[in-house]
Amino acid sequence: MAKVHNWQLGREMDYPYEARRPERQFAMIFDTNKCIACQTCTVACKTTWTPGRGQEYMFWNNVESKPYGYYPLGWDVNILSRLGVQEMQGPVYK
Repeated sequence: MAKVHNWQLGREMDYPYEARRPERQFAMIFDTNKCIACQTCTVACKTTWTPGRGQEYMFWNNVESKPYGYYPLGWDVNILSRLGVQEMQGPVYK
């Protein structure tokens, strides 16, 4: 078994699979202030990376953009107003 460093636990662990690092990685950057939640970036990523037959139905995570303050649906302000003031009691928020 390969030894790998688990950064969450801060220690070395046995890992049953060999470590593999890609030669190249790909990233896309979008201006989320102009996002209208059309998912075009998700479709572009899927069509770029699943060109082969049989890959059409692969599961892909949707890209989510959630800037603060009533854009696009005010989800963040609504959630914060429902939660109210959070007070710390020991190691847990009540």
